[in-house]
Amino acid sequence: MSNISNRSFLYFLVFSLFSFILVSCGDKKDDPQPENLPDRPVISWKDLAPADKIFYTDEAVVLQANKTGGYLKTVEWKINGTLVTNSQEIIFNDDSTLISLSHPFDNPGRYDVSLRVANEGGEAILIQVLNFEIRPTPKIDLLTGQVSKKWKFTSIKLGADGAELIKNHEKDNTLTFFRETQNEGTTTYNCVFDGGTIRNGELDTKGRWEFVANDRYLKFFRVDVFPNNARIIELTPTTMILGRNEGNSEVIYKFALVP
Repeated sequence: MSNISNRSFLYFLVFSLFSFILVSCGDKKDDPQPENLPDRPVISWKDLAPADKIFYTDEAVVLQANKTGGYLKTVEWKINGTLVTNSQEIIFNDDSTLISLSHPFDNPGRYDVSLRVANEGGEAILIQVLNFEIRPTPKIDLLTGQVSKKWKFTSIKLGADGAELIKNHEKDNTLTFFRETQNEGTTTYNCVFDGGTIRNGELDTKGRWEFVANDRYLKFFRVDVFPNNARIIELTPTTMILGRNEGNSEVIYKFALVP
């Protein structure tokens, strides 16, 4: 029985080998060729902003990229890793050679903006970093608002850490800064001092004076009017601190906005 089994196994091996040879000698077909792939799309930033440029949250910013190479199958804009899904923010020109993103950046901070395009031939990616800040309020807007703002004296000191010098009548004094638009369209800025001078020994006087405001000083166009040339120490929508030299010392004036 053992010999018969061995003989059957041998016959099986010979048959299998013969079958393999017949199949191998048959008509050989060429290996399948890969499909021809399209050209990979290529993109580059149009009018790339300098790396240190600061943008402001109240301005419209449009990012644009030039496209060459193959057709676009996929276009993905991401902001800080989040896909832009509003199709109205993504703009193509007629022949799709210019891709634009018009997205509102309403909050200050850093934004990493990326553009990815792709087709069956490959992909291309661009990344741009944008920094946004809140636009500083101009000094004149802090002083006058859109029409006028009235400021009340709250403190007068000789130096920042000096004794309080304000008098009762000085607490009643106010400064009102306001805008006046002339017929030719130019704007002048004026100030009304309604309680008299704040320095002892001088006659009370009321008046209205033009002034100039820049990042450091308020300068009035009249001599002996408070304060003739005042340094801006602090200026917010509700607080104003001015300084004026008097001899070797500086008089510090603090104001609060009168609602």
